[in-house]
Amino acid sequence: MFCLFIHLSLSFLFPAASPANQGVPLRVNGLEKHSAYLKIHLDLTVPVLEVLWLFKPKEKEVRLADFQKPHFEIRFPQFHNRLEPLDSGTTLRISDLRMEDSGIYTAAISYTDQETKRLTFNLTVYANQDVPKEVDGLEQHSVCLQNDLDLTVPVLEVLWLFKTKEREVRLAYFRKPHFEIRFPQFHNRLEPLDSGTTLRISDLRMEDSGIYTAAITYTDEETKRLTFNLTVYEPVPTPHIWIEGKKQTTEWCNFTARCSVKNNDSALTFTWINKPNKTEYLAFSNGTVVASVESPTSDKEFHCLLENPVDQKNASIHVQTICSTPGELQRYYLWFIPLFLIILIALLVWLAVARKKRKKIYNRKSSHETKTTHSLGFDNHSETEYMPHSNPQETQYIIVGASPQSQSSSIPEVQRQYLQNPKLETIYTTIRS
Repeated sequence: MFCLFIHLSLSFLFPAASPANQGVPLRVNGLEKHSAYLKIHLDLTVPVLEVLWLFKPKEKEVRLADFQKPHFEIRFPQFHNRLEPLDSGTTLRISDLRMEDSGIYTAAISYTDQETKRLTFNLTVYANQDVPKEVDGLEQHSVCLQNDLDLTVPVLEVLWLFKTKEREVRLAYFRKPHFEIRFPQFHNRLEPLDSGTTLRISDLRMEDSGIYTAAITYTDEETKRLTFNLTVYEPVPTPHIWIEGKKQTTEWCNFTARCSVKNNDSALTFTWINKPNKTEYLAFSNGTVVASVESPTSDKEFHCLLENPVDQKNASIHVQTICSTPGELQRYYLWFIPLFLIILIALLVWLAVARKKRKKIYNRKSSHETKTTHSLGFDNHSETEYMPHSNPQETQYIIVGASPQSQSSSIPEVQRQYLQNPKLETIYTTIRS
């Protein structure tokens, strides 16, 4: 955050250059019971012959004063003993300002070389500060304590004071070019601007809230005292929205929207905004609003705006996401059913193809095993003799016979003898015993 401050000093707005006749009056601000200077830098190498000052309040223009060195005459009783000419009458000091002094002032200047210039000022008189000026700041940001002052008279020194709930302390002291911070809480966080009459506070903290006073002393020994009441606020948290009590038909939809935050800060205000027509609904203190929508399918948007004097956050809801009408649900089903049937048919086709492919692989494998069996000389009619009374824990032996066609010629002699006499001792019976 930065400070925006426009100097109302005429000498700053128009430095040491000879201005042309003005189209717009120069603005000057003053405080009641203080002084104001109607001044602008002019090239006075040519002597001034005379100056005629005019004053125009709300209605008509009147002759205010005449200056012709060394004479100065006040012509308007309202300013009796309150006007003083300076700079050969081209600057006018008005003391003990009153609220009715506000208006347009014109200086018609005539030089000895018969050249003329016309300068116009717009003076606004503000009531003297009876109460502090309210200033709001955001935590961890910056703020400027400033006021509209006429700085045509140089500032000699400024003493800043800070008053907390308990006591008033010296905050800082400015006397050009020196600036001294005297309260440790604000170490490296204060910056003087505009000859010390404006104070910038950076990296704001909650404990910075309080009353600030600037005691200003000018080189003409006039003094002014300005007071500010600074309030520092925490950043606004993000609000959350809950929907309650929804009732709807095909033609309308009613619901209650509740907007809230965790912390209960009295400085927070809730405002509901209905877009696109930006209708505002002032919510209750708890951020609740009851909405009735005639067309649930419309793309309406509700915003909950949560704010304090220096910050704001918002959350939003859409009617379409809250009020889904039966017609909309039916459209969703009409899209869902065909999609489901397509997926189901595709799944059935895939299963049928997979089953057919698996059966084909099985048949091919069976055919291959049959061919392998025949190539080894065995078939399904091979004879096998099993020894039923053998111990199941012992190693079992079987005798595989040859095919019947070659049984008589190909059975070995030992095998033939064993078949004829099972008690015949062979190598197998020996191993078993």
